[in-house]
Amino acid sequence: MSGFRRAAGGPEGGGAMKMSNEARVGLMVTLSFTLFLVMIGVFSKINVARSGYELRIYFGFLNDLSAGAPVKIAGGIKIGQVEGIRQSSEKTEVVVWIDKRYKLVRSSRFAIFTTGIIGEKYINVFVPPTRDVEDFLADGDKIYG
Repeated sequence: MSGFRRAAGGPEGGGAMKMSNEARVGLMVTLSFTLFLVMIGVFSKINVARSGYELRIYFGFLNDLSAGAPVKIAGGIKIGQVEGIRQSSEKTEVVVWIDKRYKLVRSSRFAIFTTGIIGEKYINVFVPPTRDVEDFLADGDKIYG
């Protein structure tokens, strides 16, 4: 059974093909599931197609920083975002994701900034002049901000 049937008029009558109820239900389930996945991708902070690396930055004071806040170089170029925040033993751990296109040297410094007077919070990365042999930060590295 193909899920389609010919409308009245017989095989020679040129009638339009009609969908069976089972085919309609199957199509609606498929479309609904696809729409659901698209909406998760649009509204979620999680991007499964991205590639990069995570860093764990420890701060003494967060200044109302929250998950989803951007990570920027020189206060303007977005290179990542805050993935999560949790209290550790003596400082607060901020997990950030950095896009793989941006290699940060180990001597980079991280600070929390605000855009404007009551604007959004973000983590600013200060990248010092590099030396030729300096190491780069890698996935899972811990830094004190």
